[in-house]
Amino acid sequence: MKSIPSILNVSLGLSLIMFTGGWSSDSWAWGERGHNTVGYTAARLIDKLSTKDEHKKLGPYFGARTLMLGHLSNIPDVSWKDRRRPSVVELNNPTHYFDAEYIVGPPTPKMSDYLDKIRNIDPNLETFLSTYDQKPNLLNHSFSINIAKDVGSAPFRIAQLHKMMTAAFKCASQKVENKGPGTDRPFREPIRNAKYECSSETTRLEDLAAAIEIGGVMGHFVGDLAQPYHTTVDHDGYARGQGGIHGYFETFLLQYIDDRLLADVRARASDPQFAKQVFNKQLKVDVKSDAPIAKIMFHLAADSYGLIEQLATIDKNKIVLSAGDKIAFGEKSNHGFKGAEAKRLPFDDPKAAKVLRPLIVDRLATAALILSELWLRAWREGGSPDVRDVNTIVVPYPVDVPFILPPKALIGDAYDKFKN
Repeated sequence: MKSIPSILNVSLGLSLIMFTGGWSSDSWAWGERGHNTVGYTAARLIDKLSTKDEHKKLGPYFGARTLMLGHLSNIPDVSWKDRRRPSVVELNNPTHYFDAEYIVGPPTPKMSDYLDKIRNIDPNLETFLSTYDQKPNLLNHSFSINIAKDVGSAPFRIAQLHKMMTAAFKCASQKVENKGPGTDRPFREPIRNAKYECSSETTRLEDLAAAIEIGGVMGHFVGDLAQPYHTTVDHDGYARGQGGIHGYFETFLLQYIDDRLLADVRARASDPQFAKQVFNKQLKVDVKSDAPIAKIMFHLAADSYGLIEQLATIDKNKIVLSAGDKIAFGEKSNHGFKGAEAKRLPFDDPKAAKVLRPLIVDRLATAALILSELWLRAWREGGSPDVRDVNTIVVPYPVDVPFILPPKALIGDAYDKFKN
């Protein structure tokens, strides 16, 4: 008889899909409820954002997988942060944020100009690294920047996963026959050796399954960049004496917000006027264009950064009961700092939900809108394969997704030495 741990390992290794209709304090990310809401809502938006002809080819490929995609959106914060896999945790954690101040300097009085600096960061990874990696940082000249560990790499992580998702669709579009359980061989996990690559050894069904897996975990990082405190070195508010704001805003408070939250996020994201506001006024980049994915993500990071002052002010005036300890701006609170957090209203206090709920709904809806457009773009650029024929084929549900290595340019020798 197998031991419980081995059974769990087998269960967690299951991949993929029913084709029917370790944790780190420096990278909290909307918590389970928030990320699930982003993935779920993005899947429901596909019908609205795709054309009639596109919907005929897609069928319920995304729309019938709302629960699945919501689940997948949490994988990078759950199994990829399992502390029993320290090599995974070390490579995974910095991919959840982007601390812009290290490379563009501290915020300036004219915020619009400062946000333009973030938007205009070069989206080419190699150029970006040659410009900033191992260079003096603009907050503390006593040490040089390590992009992968200090600044974070969320925009490039999203670009990488989007490219992989596109490749999976393209690989599937080049194949005709669907093979799965009960045919030539059992379904096999398409993500192997911490990466996905188009291969003649994978079936069309497995490639389409890979697209869902990759798109689901990509949604996690889009959700991260929609959270203001994932875009600043002062990621937990200690420079203002408001330590603890990160988890309070995006995780703990969400556990007590009413059950209408999901419906409100969906309604907000489905509102055409809200979509115009997000795409035309907030992002200031055409998501439907061929703009590099990393560039779009820098625009999202800028949009989120511009909300830090608003969020901090609400917290200070409406939530905080007494200030906590402070650190100098530019120092990270997780680097050995043992100061006290600010004292706040309890998570279940209705007054806390009332003042922060509107901003939470807006940021979750913003992330879902952008994610839905990115999924559609990957499908289009992958050849717009007609996937209706696989929408009734059943294969294992993705309880987990194998860890996917960040781009080799970011992690260097660790890429070749990695053992999952």
